[in-house]
Formats: sequence, C-alpha cells, structure tokens
Amino acid sequence: MTRQRAGDSMLAAALLIGSASGWLTWTRSGSANRNSYESLRSAQRLGIEELAPFRVAWFCVPVIAAAAVVLLVAGFRRSALGCSALVGLTLLAFGGGMLLTPVASGAGPWAACLCGTVLLTVAGVRIAQEVVRR
Repeated sequence: MTRQRAGDSMLAAALLIGSASGWLTWTRSGSANRNSYESLRSAQRLGIEELAPFRVAWFCVPVIAAAAVVLLVAGFRRSALGCSALVGLTLLAFGGGMLLTPVASGAGPWAACLCGTVLLTVAGVRIAQEVVRR
C-alpha cells in the first residue's frame, strides 16, 4: 500500500468515525444519556435559539463527510482535503466546546475531538505536500 492510499484510508476512516461520533453519548443529566442531536434538540425546546446556526452546521457534518469520501474515491483529492479539514475543524469545535462546559459528557465529544485532530493533521500534511509538489 502506498503512502497516498494509506493517507486516503486514514482520512476516510476518520471521516466516517467522526460522523458517527454524533450518535454516541454527548451529555448526561440524571438518568438520561443524550447524543449530540438530542442535546441540540433539548436546547431548542428550552428556547435557546442562539444555538440555531450551530445546529445547522452540526447537521451538515455527515453530509460534508460523505461528500469528502465520494470526492476522495473519485480522485478529487484537493476538494476532499478541503472538505475533510472543514469537518475536522467542526468536530474539534463542537467536541472541545462540549468538554469545556460544566455538563457531564460521554464518549461523543472525545471521539469528535480525536477524529477532528486526525482529520486536520492528515488534511494539513496532504495539502502541504500538494503545495510543495507545485
């Protein structure tokens, strides 16, 4: 396996796992464990409308991650790297933001931070390689 294919495989795995991290437990309150989507829905029900733009961004993560995988398979590496970096940044922002709150959290934010870090690192290295090759 070449380095490029190994990097593509790592990128695709991090995109898929990062997208799935939204379904892991993100918040715990009393006996309720909520994934990220339920947590955002609960905040909406409580009337916290300031989270609306974040909710839209978070719901776009799986779509952009799927687009990145399709672009990667189709051979559009630069576009896939850009989408991957965007997903990685979003995962880090949401996961890190959740971990900084006083709310008890589960494995979801940790998985999001890990995948976000992997995505930003791999995408950054690959983008730098593309720039140097030019």
